[in-house]
Formats: sequence, C-alpha cells, structure tokens
Amino acid sequence: MYSTSCGRGSRHPELADASLAPDWPRRRTAHYRLRGLVAAVVIAALCGGASGESIRIDGADYLGDLPTVIAAGEGLFARRGLDAEVRYNSSGKQSLARLRAGETDVALCALTPLVIDRLSDPTPGGAEDPVILANLLHSTHINRVVVRSDLPAVDLAGTDNDLRVALPKGTNAEFAWWVFTIFQGLDPSRFTVHDQPAHAIAGLLASGEADAAVVREPWIARMRQRRLPIETVDADGRYTAKWVLVTSGRVVATRPRMVRSLLAVYRDAVELIERSPKPALARYARRVGVDPQAQRPTWHVLDYDLGLDWSLIATLQQQIDWAREHYGAAVSEVAVLSMIDPVPLHDLYPWAVAIPHPRLTAGPAE
Repeated sequence: MYSTSCGRGSRHPELADASLAPDWPRRRTAHYRLRGLVAAVVIAALCGGASGESIRIDGADYLGDLPTVIAAGEGLFARRGLDAEVRYNSSGKQSLARLRAGETDVALCALTPLVIDRLSDPTPGGAEDPVILANLLHSTHINRVVVRSDLPAVDLAGTDNDLRVALPKGTNAEFAWWVFTIFQGLDPSRFTVHDQPAHAIAGLLASGEADAAVVREPWIARMRQRRLPIETVDADGRYTAKWVLVTSGRVVATRPRMVRSLLAVYRDAVELIERSPKPALARYARRVGVDPQAQRPTWHVLDYDLGLDWSLIATLQQQIDWAREHYGAAVSEVAVLSMIDPVPLHDLYPWAVAIPHPRLTAGPAE
C-alpha cells in the first residue's frame, strides 16, 4: 500500500501527442470541451464552498484506477478546493473494507466486492452502506489467466485434475475466473482455487506452487520485468469490467458540496487522460515502477469516462446473480438501484446519468 498527501501537486504539461493518435481513440475530446464550458458556471456555484475541505481516498494499484493517480499527481484535488489524502491498496476489496470500517471517505473498487458486501448485509439501508457515485471505466480483457511457459504445459482444457489457480477471492479476478471457465467449457472440479493477494502471485508461479493465476496490470508487467516466463489468456472478454467511485450514504447526506467537488475532480482527470494519454500513462508507470510500454496491451482496451448508464445496471445484476450462487445472501432481494446514488452526478453533469432512479425526482441534495 502507498499513501501520499495530495493537497498539492505538480501540473504536468498537457501535451497532445500526435504520435498516439492511431492507437488512442479520441472519442470524446471535442464534446468534453463544449460540455466543460456549459458546466463551468454550475460547478462554480455548487462546489465553491468546499475550499480546503479534507477528504480521505482509497485507490488501488491498478491501471483502471488511473484517474485517481492523475488527480493526485496533477494537483486536481487542490484545484477543486479539496485537501486529499490518497492511499493505494493492492485491491479495491481492501479499499471497500476500509470504507466500511470508517477509515476512509471514498473507495475505488470493482463491482465484485461491492456486490458481495451488499448480499452479506442483513440490514441494508443504513447510513454507512456503500453507494456508487459514478463509474470510471468500461473495459474487457483486463484480467488475464497466466500460466508458466517454461514448464510442462498446463493444459487448462485437458483432463488433469487438481490444477492450482491463485487469485484474490472476493475481487473481480474471482468473477473473471468463473466467466472464463464457463465460456471455455472447463470443468470447475478440476481446479483448486487458492485465495492469494495479487502481490504474492508472481512468487507462487515462480516456485511452482501455482499452476495458473488470474491477474491484471500492473502485476503482469511486474512479472515480465522479473523475466518470469508466462503466457497470458484473456479471462474477462465476456463481460464488461467496471471501476466505480464509492462513498457511504452518510457522506453523501452530510458533505454534499465535497461530493460534488470530488466528482468534478474525476471529470477533470478523465479529460486530462483523454487530452494527454502518453504523459498520463507515463505518470502511472512511474508510480507503480513499470515500463510504460509494458502497459500498452491493456491500455488499448480501457475506456475511461465518468457516468452512470444501463451497462452498469446490467453488470451489477450479472454479478449479483453470480455472488448469490457462490456466496449466498443474507437478504432475499437486492434492488440494484439502491446501490447507486445518482443525484450528485446529475446535479453537475445531467448528461452523464442515463438511468432512471427514484432519487432523481427528489431534487438536489442541497
């Protein structure tokens, strides 16, 4: 894990690198600028009272969490009047646990730990329950199944029994493995899944204690830098991965201006990534200690945006169905919309919210 104070940050030159044009889809740059003009007055009015307000944010060592890295490193929190303390954990599962424990104000995570948390809550609806403020990422092919390439071949589709698979349970990797086995037609009884943190997986593969693993960046790049001979297979191409900005219902209710400022910061970060992708990737690579070129295969399948749309609803429901089967549930029904609070995002950027929600008819939070 890693902590940094983000009250200040150095501003990186916004260099629009033309050499990246063929391999970075500039899908939204023009209309971001137009929307920015429209939203400027609204943001100034809604966020102006948050000057100097402290906030604790738990991100993760994960390429999907690039907006947090950019917001912290480029001083975007301070520009919106937030004194942010940012901590990077090895997974969003840890970040969500810290949010539940009251140790942070905001958590960045995938949907899997959030869904498991919701299903295990026998008394949902409390002030400390996590709620999604926005989705930051749409992607497939983030998680990879990794096997050693220098040992006798591990035939995942063969007949060998008790193949050992290492992955962090309760995270997106576990869900991705399930999707992989279904669509590859694999017999789950042939595999023993071992719960291992992402940082330990390279050592398990190197020592032969694991036959395969499910990992994501930057862990794959770190394995290659260790010259660990590996082969990778896409594990999550059959569903859309998400990375969401989460806080508690209490924070939304008691700190509405801070929440709106936070959303404006992440909008700024996404826009900066779109305008200057090469410096953004370089900053991330420096922070996690890898070669920027090693991140490019995953970089190409990432689509950063700030919004709430139907694809988030569908993916949540898919993971709820999976988690109910694999983890059970303390409650009989889960209302997907109860896991989302769209009001703060709708107040700032109405066009970014494309889902119906009862709270949108109740007016702004303040």
